[in-house]
Amino acid sequence: MTKIKTVFSLIVVLIISVSFAPSVINNGGITVGDKLEIKGNKELQASLKTNNETLVLINYWAAYNAKSHIENIQFAKIVEQCKQKQFFNAKGIKMMSLSLEESKSVFEETVRRDDLTGVQSIHLEKGLNSEIAKAHEVEDKQFANFLLDSKGVIIAKNISPSELEIILSQN
Repeated sequence: MTKIKTVFSLIVVLIISVSFAPSVINNGGITVGDKLEIKGNKELQASLKTNNETLVLINYWAAYNAKSHIENIQFAKIVEQCKQKQFFNAKGIKMMSLSLEESKSVFEETVRRDDLTGVQSIHLEKGLNSEIAKAHEVEDKQFANFLLDSKGVIIAKNISPSELEIILSQN
């Protein structure tokens, strides 16, 4: 009888621990499948509100970070080539480039020099200290990007330009 009680107790503990496991494992970070919350930047909020038919790549970058700067240019070229294609029930793709430069003149000159004509470039005056960069867990050494479906749900996070090409070619 005590063996049955012990086994039963273990089963109950196992069921309870499995039931609560997701809340213990999830540390609150932004993950694929989440709807990306946009707070603290009215320009970006307005742009995403009117977006209901395209994929959106949101890419954080800064001219002082060579890797993020080069990737921003590469992402822009890929998006330009694919902007009219049909993806994941979306009509095309567009890019929102969020600059973490604290100097607006550096931001403007870099965007002009990079010729990012088909990209919505937004300057975040407070850089990494901006509300939106903090909310999206952007770090100085590991800038972030998010590929959103037409409903604002994250379908890919922190991808490289080559990974974006692969994702877009799979449709």
